[in-house]
Amino acid sequence: MLVMLLAAGTVSASGGSSYSSPETIYVPLGTIDIWSGDCDNEDWYRFGTNHWEDVYIDLDNTFAQDGGEMNLHDDAENDIIAWVSSSSSNHWCDPSNALPCIEIEEGTTSDYDFIVGRYDFS
Repeated sequence: MLVMLLAAGTVSASGGSSYSSPETIYVPLGTIDIWSGDCDNEDWYRFGTNHWEDVYIDLDNTFAQDGGEMNLHDDAENDIIAWVSSSSSNHWCDPSNALPCIEIEEGTTSDYDFIVGRYDFS
């Protein structure tokens, strides 16, 4: 997996301000991509997927240890199906929504990196 991460490179992004107004990112099927951002309270991202795909998310460890969190929302803002924090994580999910949203919540630091991957294991 490390080879895929190195090959992907890092894309700088500035997330949207809410679940209803996220920044759209492109996550190609069968790859993991890396994004970097500078959080101001919370950043939101949306990407396309298909219902049979598995999605993997992860967050920069330093950002998480400093209190930052990452949540993947499915059908609604309160429908969290994957998450990463310093206390617990569930990296894998199978979204039912074709446009799930990622929420990055700021801790004591604002600079972060996160990864998202889409896979068809069927």
